[in-house]
Amino acid sequence: SNFERTFALLNVGNWEYFVRNDGVQAQQPNGLAGGIFPKNTDVVVYQSGLIYGGFVVDIRDTAAVRLRVGGSTYGTGLQPGRILVPGTATALPVYGSPDEKNQWRIRRDWQQLQIGDSILIREAALQNPTNNETQIITDAMQQEIIDQYQLDWETWPVEWGAPFIDHNQNGVYDVGTDEPGIARADQVIWQVVNDAAAFDLYLSPPIGLEIQETFWTYNSEHFPFDQLIFMRYQLINKSGLRIDSMFVGQWCDSDIGKFVDDLAGCDRELSLAYGYNGNSYDVDFQKLGLPAPAAGFQVLQGPVVAANAGSDVNRNGIDDISERAVYNFQQTSPGFINLPMTSFAGLFNTSDVPCFCYDQTLQYYNSLNGYMHSRIVLPQYIFLGPSNGMPTKFPLDGDPIARTGDIDGFLFPPSDRRWMVNTGAFTLMPGDTQEVIFSAVGGIIDADENMSRFSVQQLKRNARVGQYFARNLFQNPFQPGPPPDVRVSEQSSKIVLEWGTNQDVLTQIESAEAAGFYFEGYNVYQLPSPATPKSRAKRILTFDKANLL
Repeated sequence: SNFERTFALLNVGNWEYFVRNDGVQAQQPNGLAGGIFPKNTDVVVYQSGLIYGGFVVDIRDTAAVRLRVGGSTYGTGLQPGRILVPGTATALPVYGSPDEKNQWRIRRDWQQLQIGDSILIREAALQNPTNNETQIITDAMQQEIIDQYQLDWETWPVEWGAPFIDHNQNGVYDVGTDEPGIARADQVIWQVVNDAAAFDLYLSPPIGLEIQETFWTYNSEHFPFDQLIFMRYQLINKSGLRIDSMFVGQWCDSDIGKFVDDLAGCDRELSLAYGYNGNSYDVDFQKLGLPAPAAGFQVLQGPVVAANAGSDVNRNGIDDISERAVYNFQQTSPGFINLPMTSFAGLFNTSDVPCFCYDQTLQYYNSLNGYMHSRIVLPQYIFLGPSNGMPTKFPLDGDPIARTGDIDGFLFPPSDRRWMVNTGAFTLMPGDTQEVIFSAVGGIIDADENMSRFSVQQLKRNARVGQYFARNLFQNPFQPGPPPDVRVSEQSSKIVLEWGTNQDVLTQIESAEAAGFYFEGYNVYQLPSPATPKSRAKRILTFDKANLL
């Protein structure tokens, strides 16, 4: 499609993650991998995107293909823009122009940005790739980033559905009182896309879906939230037709540094799928003096469906009929639930070679259902453990740290890995909206030892925080505790900081626990002057517990 492709970068947390205005994720403007964790290091995600599929009851054209799949993998069936006029039983929807601006990015502290800031220099380099060995980053490049933040803040499209923080809680966006954004995030990307280009992906006709996508993240002051990127997809059925047996998934080609030695797995309890390095170290991360991280995607809030008495579909130990689902950060009436991860699909490097043909519509829909990536319905199987050979929708859900259960790397050696984390099924009626929230999660151990698999342990700890955050309706569950009682002694050539005398405060700090996170240590920061904002602090020392976390 002939429209300008724009790239917005999430980079205030510990990720650098590109979002393209046609739904493609984790791809840089130069086509290189664009999911980097920790930021300023190396790649963990080569490419990613939302994928969906369902059966369309097309009363306008009874001969039309019913099963349709769209979204973004190596290609995309999405294009920028809204659907201006919904379809009806007799008329097709009217799609907006893909040339109209559809992508906005904001950060709450944009007014504090200054030319010369390392984050601006780094982003300017990524947004203006060059083949020259020496790249020149100009003041104009950095100023353009600041100016775009200001413009997007001032033109935030609330009237199109972009979220805002309603400080006076009157349900209306009041300029000067309310502010753009979501969940008090430090950085937000919002964009609207539609499926007009669906045929370009896997030869599925367009359905008539408008998808409003919100990505948000937090800075390092909000650890461990800075280890996650939150992704909300609002799927609006503007087709005029019913969509049955619909599933959504987050597809990922995870490349943990060098792409040739990776493995994959899932954790059903956490609704998490992830990739990790298959060796004790990764060559690319080793060059940086780092162990290999792990990276995954997690279903935090699945689609809303009616509950059935006597069921526990979301696996929380409570009868579903007495539950309440969450939609738009608010609870529904009783009798509804949010679906969890309903399957994990491992797509090994020979099973999903792009053909951009209708065969892949069949293959991806089967993968969304938790079956093999095949044109026909074939179950996935447990590879290892006492249930070896049994069919499953959650393969590779063992423990790669303890090397127990069904884990990757035995039947197939480490290599390139692609996979999907899925949720469904649900029905999407004409005019209805479903909301699904995923997160991208990173994990890395703070150790010199070559123990890359332990990054999976940290990944799961971070994923548990995301899950806890979602269950608290995205209100921060981590209440700040007391600050250390620091005593300062100035000496001729040094300053001594001491905070061990006040045992009461020390006990409160070091015994704190939230969402499975416990006290791990202290960071010491330095500021150039008392007037400098905390966001510009430089960490100079860490006192850390010796537990590889």
